[in-house]
Amino acid sequence: MPGHYCGLGAIEGGRWNLAMAVPAGRLRWFGGDLDALLADCMNYNSALASRLRGAARASGWLAAPLPRFPVAGEWPDHVIPLGNAAAALEPIAGEGMALAMRSAELAAISLDDAVQRHRPVCPAALRSSFNRLWRLRRGASRLAGRLLSCPTAAENALDVLEASPALADLSLRLLGKTSTPRDPDDQAALSPLIGTISVIRAPDPTGAAASRRPP
Repeated sequence: MPGHYCGLGAIEGGRWNLAMAVPAGRLRWFGGDLDALLADCMNYNSALASRLRGAARASGWLAAPLPRFPVAGEWPDHVIPLGNAAAALEPIAGEGMALAMRSAELAAISLDDAVQRHRPVCPAALRSSFNRLWRLRRGASRLAGRLLSCPTAAENALDVLEASPALADLSLRLLGKTSTPRDPDDQAALSPLIGTISVIRAPDPTGAAASRRPP
């Protein structure tokens, strides 16, 4: 569906994570009823309907606005924000975990250096490192999110990338990924930050729908 994102990821016990990013207007249209919104998405997308046929929701919905913001110019005293607390990307990049770990590493290096030199941590220098880590990824992730929210444009883009491995590799590098990751900056976190999450239970092998489970 144009402007939407949906992903399914297997976890354990025959359960899956269902992750969705939807326009706020669509959520308002259904009066905040996420089950009705999902049912409408399934009516629109036959592949999604096929994957969820016979499944039952096994937890409550978790929903929140998708955060997108750069590294702040100032931090509270004695606080070093890490990961999404420091800055947030378009979730399509799937870089949340990698950036959280890399920002923690940069903070640890800065703290260790301050201890070794017997001087306070320099927040400005650390913010500069964070800005270098996030800046290019922010623009590339936003562009990728816009592109992939349009099915026709996404299909054409994927055809181009498939035909040009060099261009595909460059695109991945702009998002902070490589085809053969070696550096912590290039490690891809495969579970994207999401605006809406639910745990669903896969259909019973006998064909009977699984029973609802408490969260």
